[in-house]
Amino acid sequence: MRFPFQVFCLFLLLYLLLSLHIQAQPAGNEKDSLITSAGYTGALQLYHNYLNPETGLYRGPRYMEYVHTLREGHPYFDDGHMHEGVVFYDKILYEHLLLLYDLVKGWVVINDPFNNYKIALIGEEVDSFAIGAHFFLHLRDSLNPSQPHNGFYERIYMGRTSLLKKEKEIIEDDLSIPAMGVQHYITHTVSYYLKKGNTYHAVNNKASLLAAMKDRSKELRKFIRKNGLGIRKDKENMLLKAAAWYDGFNQ
Repeated sequence: MRFPFQVFCLFLLLYLLLSLHIQAQPAGNEKDSLITSAGYTGALQLYHNYLNPETGLYRGPRYMEYVHTLREGHPYFDDGHMHEGVVFYDKILYEHLLLLYDLVKGWVVINDPFNNYKIALIGEEVDSFAIGAHFFLHLRDSLNPSQPHNGFYERIYMGRTSLLKKEKEIIEDDLSIPAMGVQHYITHTVSYYLKKGNTYHAVNNKASLLAAMKDRSKELRKFIRKNGLGIRKDKENMLLKAAAWYDGFNQ
């Protein structure tokens, strides 16, 4: 199917403005940034207004709800309900969407244009997304040996260092009560990664955190002890405070 000339011009304008926006970014900016220039924002709004419903967004397979009964838990991020967010999809920013993040399959889910069913966005084309105050970036397979595997990671802290959180859920089967048949339940795992420069460090216990900050390990031990922090007590809180302390110490 051939596009009307006006649509072709609109795409060309958006492409040119996006190219100029990327070239104008200061060295060191991450590609997943959702911050856009005024010119790009204007062109983006024109693009969204012209296409309705937006064929660039509503692509991907129909999302099938989980039909089996879970004995406990749910397979989604947060409370399992759709919340307003934004997604950077195939290099286009879409705002004010209702999003659902499936932690079992690693899919970002939206409603279809008429709210009749749900669509799973094409994973490889999702560069980043945010649900409320939670921002997720897409780490793709890389030649960097320290980088975590392909997937979505929540960035819970960003300074001179960055702290990433990876949540994953797996549906397990339980056959322990034959009379009830197969029961399903969710197992939940969380992993954390500290990024220093271009190197990622898995930081899931005190020893790995001290190793990641080995240049300040002695001072870090004192900071942890003085503030009563502990991995077992509240791992995420400890990692957040340690990352902020480390950045402040190395200013």
